[in-house]
Amino acid sequence: MFLAGLVAAIPVAASSAPDLELLLDEMARSLSATRDVREVRALRVEATVEVGGQSVGRVVTIARRDPRALSEVLDMAGIRQSLTLLGDEVWIRDANGTTRRASGDEVITARLAHTLLFHTYLDGDSDELELRPAGDGLEFRSPPGDSTRPRGLRVERVETDGLSLLLPREWSQRQHGIDVVTTFEDWRPVDGIRFPLISKQSTGDPRFDMTLRTDVCEVLDELPEDIAIPVSSEPDFEMTDADSAADIPLELVMNLALLPVRVNGRTGSFLLDTGAGATVIDASFAESLDLSVRGVLEARGAGGSEPGSFVNVESLRLPGVVLRGQTLVALSLDAISKALGRSISGILGYDFLSRFAVEIDYGQARLALAPSGGYEPPDEAVRVPLRIESNVPRVEGRLEGKHQGSFLIDTGNSRSLLIHSPFARAHGFDDRPSRGDADVSGIGGRESMREISVRSLTLGDTVFHDVRAFVSDSAEGIVAIDEAIGNVGGALFAGGVLAFDYRAESLWIQSPSSASASDR
Repeated sequence: MFLAGLVAAIPVAASSAPDLELLLDEMARSLSATRDVREVRALRVEATVEVGGQSVGRVVTIARRDPRALSEVLDMAGIRQSLTLLGDEVWIRDANGTTRRASGDEVITARLAHTLLFHTYLDGDSDELELRPAGDGLEFRSPPGDSTRPRGLRVERVETDGLSLLLPREWSQRQHGIDVVTTFEDWRPVDGIRFPLISKQSTGDPRFDMTLRTDVCEVLDELPEDIAIPVSSEPDFEMTDADSAADIPLELVMNLALLPVRVNGRTGSFLLDTGAGATVIDASFAESLDLSVRGVLEARGAGGSEPGSFVNVESLRLPGVVLRGQTLVALSLDAISKALGRSISGILGYDFLSRFAVEIDYGQARLALAPSGGYEPPDEAVRVPLRIESNVPRVEGRLEGKHQGSFLIDTGNSRSLLIHSPFARAHGFDDRPSRGDADVSGIGGRESMREISVRSLTLGDTVFHDVRAFVSDSAEGIVAIDEAIGNVGGALFAGGVLAFDYRAESLWIQSPSSASASDR
């Protein structure tokens, strides 16, 4: 199956149905060919990953029922990434070998992957899934009692080998503003239990439809190997001159920070973007460097999705800093270049930013890089705790003093605040008088938005007054993320200083003129 991070679902309307306990018992019997599925202690699964009918990689999953543990390693187009679940904690290791602790929906998704793999909901008292009869089958929703962002498992009757079986058919959830649906097919007995040998995932764009075909499925008494927290690779960067790294000139264009970066010895203009989950190189720039692209992935941004590939580069160089042996995402940045009126060769995202403590001085147009843990904030800087989810920093805040929730920190957003459409609809911000229209450009194209006035935005102990905010009615993309209130951009910090250290889980704000200390 598409385990952690690769799964999703469409809920089914509930109706009168047989007793829930009887349905669960029938489902357990359907999943149990010659042994009770509820007694399976460990599993090992290998599958081939296909996109567009072509094999692009493999995924290997090993998991233990109790104590809860799961390891999933994805090798695709020569890139290895992994996810590890131990108890209630999750770790993710990226394509460049950096390990971080997962948070938010990433953790929920990993736990649910374990729940679905072992069907632990069959005991009827899962704290992660709410069960109910639906039609002649079952519906499982998560989280229990929350109808605003449901994940759902649809269970249907399947006729196979002369038997009428009650088996999982569809798993769906909303990921980063996009509905993702996985269907389970070709159920067969494997070591005494029934297992879907084919899983198909769709995000609604057939270019990125993915199929997993199971090659190996083993029911085990014990794991073949211990599951442990993945260790980050040896450092792939070097600070060659601390003074130069602490004083890098920036060019500020529409509140976006641009700087020259040398890739394999050739210089291009890169955007410094905390909202980018990976470091990106423009496809044309990569071609001019004779870089070989491989694989296909779905890159999501403000304007939707577009295809990308992976490339390897020997080095990325900035004043006083060099990163070696990097895997980057190659995709077209034409929309961003057109919006800025200049050629953009790449985006410095999570892979770069996570290695340093970073200070962006918007007033002086300077960038300072220091070793993680080595940043010494000025006395006037206000610290705000941050967490990383999907490789993007998030902080807790309040809108107009009463709406509490999380906000993405996105220096690749030139505006002060983009309010996500689900929140805007739920709280009436989409009905406020418009002060004008604007287009937001990014990966995937442009998104038309309306400007409104917001009285205040509070991040930590800093209050920003009379914030220019933008709302969209889009149902997909970065502006449709429903687990966060909005996306905070560079304009909010114009004239001030923004600093952050991902590993230290800290963000610091030196207030611009539009902000003040909180009175709470």
